[in-house]
Amino acid sequence: MTEPETHPEAAPQSLETRLAVLEARTAPKPKSPIDHLKEWGGVATLVVALLYTFPLGVWDRFILTPKAREDAERAALRETALTLADIDADYAVRFDGLKSQDTRTFYSRAVSSKKYTIFTKNADAIERYAPTLEAAEIVLFAYTAGQAGRIDLAERLFDAALEKAQAEADVTLVSDIFRLKGALATADPNGIDLDRVRANYSQAVDALKVIGTEGAGLQSSNSYFEWALFEMHFGDWGCGEALRDKALGKISGIQLVSPEIEAYRAQYRQQFMIARQRPGQPAEGCPKDIAARLD
Repeated sequence: MTEPETHPEAAPQSLETRLAVLEARTAPKPKSPIDHLKEWGGVATLVVALLYTFPLGVWDRFILTPKAREDAERAALRETALTLADIDADYAVRFDGLKSQDTRTFYSRAVSSKKYTIFTKNADAIERYAPTLEAAEIVLFAYTAGQAGRIDLAERLFDAALEKAQAEADVTLVSDIFRLKGALATADPNGIDLDRVRANYSQAVDALKVIGTEGAGLQSSNSYFEWALFEMHFGDWGCGEALRDKALGKISGIQLVSPEIEAYRAQYRQQFMIARQRPGQPAEGCPKDIAARLD
């Protein structure tokens, strides 16, 4: 039997040939213009995606102009003012419908907590933009600041609103701001400043003397009513009685017949019936400058 012929050089040549073929197959091919476009198209898509995602969180900080950012923040504050006004309006409607005193107390605290949270979140922006807001908007924020116990901030905001209202010759708003400043003076943690209470309420009623509308009469009687109660509770009992008579006289003189007026009259009578003179409370009457206003 004849053995097959062997060729010693055939195997190395075959291995080298196969390696050359493999190298040729794995070597990178020259890229056509279409291939380059495909690759850069993918990169461009990624860049566009990033531009529409990551930078959105920092757009307001780095790209918006300062004026645009301020306009946006002021618009947000105005929405906050509307929210607070809606809360107060809803509270007034719902509170009277609650019969249980415990439920009323719980509801009042819940509303106060809600307003406090909203206010404290926006307090810095409120003070920063107060000069650019409307007077009525500033008054709303000042009132909420007082409820939140931020007495100093409330005073500054009321003063800013008062300056605007006086510049606009808005007499009724000027009067209302003085009335609110008078009430705020009773909430001072350092103690009730009776002189400030009297000074602000005096200016509240004096501001309305230049107009004689029914609305001004109601606003004036309400100022006298609040002032009388503060005097009866914290000041001079005799002065409180004189202010009480002034409040009742004012509201009795309003000829307009409406449920609102009747509700105020009933409230006046009820609150004055509840008031009681404290033991040792002075009853010398109002100071001369105030007594002169009551004549």
